Amino acid sequence: MLNFIFLKWLWIAAFVLGSVLIATPFAQAAEVDPYVSRYLQVTEPVSLPLNQQGESRLFTAEDLSEGKRLFGENCKSCHVGGATLPNPIVSLSLEDLKGATPPRNTIQGLVEFQREPLTYDGKILDLGVVLSQSAG
Repeated sequence: MLNFIFLKWLWIAAFVLGSVLIATPFAQAAEVDPYVSRYLQVTEPVSLPLNQQGESRLFTAEDLSEGKRLFGENCKSCHVGGATLPNPIVSLSLEDLKGATPPRNTIQGLVEFQREPLTYDGKILDLGVVLSQSAG
């Protein structure tokens, strides 16, 4: 169970951080978030897949802490507990993200999704419909 939670939060943190790293210059977080050190137990840099070509990038505990902070500020309202508000049966697990069209199981795939959101099956995301369905 801890391994699943570790991978989920690690991936989310890296995804958010990856989108920031690709879009803007980044300054390291000054502190390690207690969740990252206590529950994820990150003491060494962690390698995560960057793209479908097999490249990866190392993320430090400070990087993951900054990613966790950014996720909390920007994503948490629609992704509580690893679920997805518009489609609750699709989680933020690597397995579910890999099954999306196009796949979102790499940092590059997630950044592309942030820039041009699509539904899980690859259709153009209509936020008006998603918001009205969520309210009803």
